[in-house]
Amino acid sequence: MFQRQELAKALKHIAIGYLFIHVHLTIVTVDILPNWVGWILFLGAFGALAQITPEVEKLKTLGMILGFWAVVCWIINIFNPYGTVFLIVGVVFSVLNLYFQFKFLTHISDVAGYFGCGTEREKLLTIRNVLTVLGAILAIPIWHQVPVLAFLLALVCIIVIIWLIFVLFSVKRVIEDTTL
Repeated sequence: MFQRQELAKALKHIAIGYLFIHVHLTIVTVDILPNWVGWILFLGAFGALAQITPEVEKLKTLGMILGFWAVVCWIINIFNPYGTVFLIVGVVFSVLNLYFQFKFLTHISDVAGYFGCGTEREKLLTIRNVLTVLGAILAIPIWHQVPVLAFLLALVCIIVIIWLIFVLFSVKRVIEDTTL
């Protein structure tokens, strides 16, 4: 028997984790919403998600690697904010991140489907696809050279992440209110 409250709390942590991963507030050279906090929140949710979709555990090691990479990048950016982290390594981690996010949102949509949230499940799958395409576009190092394009991509990312957070909280509410 799974714990509904634990699962609802995990979805809340995932929603907050997406804020940390996609919103960057920098003071001087320090990102005060570091990505690695989002990875910690994601990793903390694995146990609860695995109650419904055990396959999510297969992503845990990759999540730890990506979280460690986020810490490394955060530290490097503090001391060298205008430098670049090894370009090839960065591209590899971008691809790994795309894979992780695609599979992670697939598993979360499975949880939504388990609780009868068909509409939310479809929204999560659409968000997953949009974020995958946006992530692939943002991995191309030339997008930031066109300020208008960079602004539009950032705006679309913000809208999609807000949409994702609303959908996650909608599923969370259903889980809290459902008795199975």
